[in-house]
Amino acid sequence: MEKLALYIESLIFASEQAVSQADMSSTLKDSFEVSVKEAEIEKALEELIQKYGSEDYSMEIVAINGGYQFMSKGAYHHVIGTLLKIAE
Repeated sequence: MEKLALYIESLIFASEQAVSQADMSSTLKDSFEVSVKEAEIEKALEELIQKYGSEDYSMEIVAINGGYQFMSKGAYHHVIGTLLKIAE
């Protein structure tokens, strides 16, 4: 599937909770009426994990609770904590 990594990235970004590979697969099948192999999803996830592992990004994709979720990197927790205190 063309642009698979971008579709997976958008699913992870839009979800408030971890997105499982099974949910990714069924969402893509329902949206495009095409089955995506598990190996293709795993390859796209690895590309995304590597991409966001770069120091160019303040967030990363983390495997958690049986799925994948965007999380801020530890180096940015202090500033995020400050914002959350201000927002209270």
